[in-house]
Amino acid sequence: LRTLLASPAVRWLLAASTLRFMAGFCIGVWVVPFYRAQYPAQIGVRFALLKASVNGVAGAASAAGGGYLTDRLSRSEQRMAQWIPAAGCVLAVPFWLGTMFAGSLELSLAALFAEYLVAECWFGPTVSSLQRAAPAGAQGLAQGLFNTLTLAGNLAPALVGYLLKYGNVELPVALAYIVPALYAASALAFVVAGGPVAGAG
Repeated sequence: LRTLLASPAVRWLLAASTLRFMAGFCIGVWVVPFYRAQYPAQIGVRFALLKASVNGVAGAASAAGGGYLTDRLSRSEQRMAQWIPAAGCVLAVPFWLGTMFAGSLELSLAALFAEYLVAECWFGPTVSSLQRAAPAGAQGLAQGLFNTLTLAGNLAPALVGYLLKYGNVELPVALAYIVPALYAASALAFVVAGGPVAGAG
């Protein structure tokens, strides 16, 4: 473990991934309670189908598109494997704010669809970069450590819950601040990781 974490590339990739998991888990845990509170009369079967299409279609398209773009663009610039996830995080912020403050359920779901479409491009490039950056013989440990980051990811939804209970903060406000902050921090960490990862490659 010490040898693995001695690599700056690995450390920055894990930091970026942790922050990205935190943002994603905040959305996954709290977006449905948000919709129930904001649009109580419109939550039903139609909403469930639309929400499922957002997760499934947009998320899958983003994951595939992120991998494809990385494969194409990283031939000439290795840091694209980090810049693309960083760009996805940055582009997701305005769409997430649109999700929170849209004037209707339909507009909010459209913004959420766009948010997923740009945000979920990070996973494949990051796993690939982590495998490339890990020292010889530590790829399995690197993947295992990456998988455990989901535990840290759950801290962010817990923080939102704490703020709702003890901080006198409304859910849309909490999500409008916390999720963009996590996206921005993750984007920065991905950009910083680009240099060491390119050097390790």
